[in-house]
Parts: sequence; C-alpha cells; structure tokens
Amino acid sequence: MAKKRTGLANTLNTNLGKKVELKKKDLNLDKVEKVSEKIHTDTPIEKKEVEKEKVILQKMTIEVPKTLHKQIKVKVAQDGLKIKDYIIQLVQKDLGI
Repeated sequence: MAKKRTGLANTLNTNLGKKVELKKKDLNLDKVEKVSEKIHTDTPIEKKEVEKEKVILQKMTIEVPKTLHKQIKVKVAQDGLKIKDYIIQLVQKDLGI
C-alpha cells in the first residue's frame, strides 16, 4: 500500500495561473536622494529639546488611600494629564521650582 502524502506542498493550491512580469517604474533618483538626506539629517524638535535638558529620573513609590487615588485619577483625566505629571507639578509648585 502506498503512503498518502500529507505535507504542506500537497495542501497548497498551485493553480495560480500564468506568470506576469511586473512593470518597473522610473525613479527620480535625485528626488529620492534629497528626501533620504532630509530624513537622515533633520532632527525632530522633541529630540532637540530632550538633548538640551538631560534629566536623570529616580523612581518613587508611594501608597495612598484608595479613595484619594480615585480622586486623583478623575482629576488627571479631566485635565488630560498623567498621574506622574500631576504629582510632579504639585511638588514643583510646593517647592517653588
């Protein structure tokens, strides 16, 4: 009795039709080079600002009552902030920074 072939090649549909050659587009190499150079030489504004001010961050963990945490979450959601940014603003304001 012959073995039944069950491999991947036997499960693929090989009736794909005739091979068609793709049309090649003419590229404006000068334009491609200019765009490529611009991408690789321009520095985004955010990156420039980050490079100016090198801030070393320190992680801090605090425990707060659950009800206070909920109030903080509501406040930052209304103001469109993150909890981290809200806490930093409060501390800076208190320290006069």
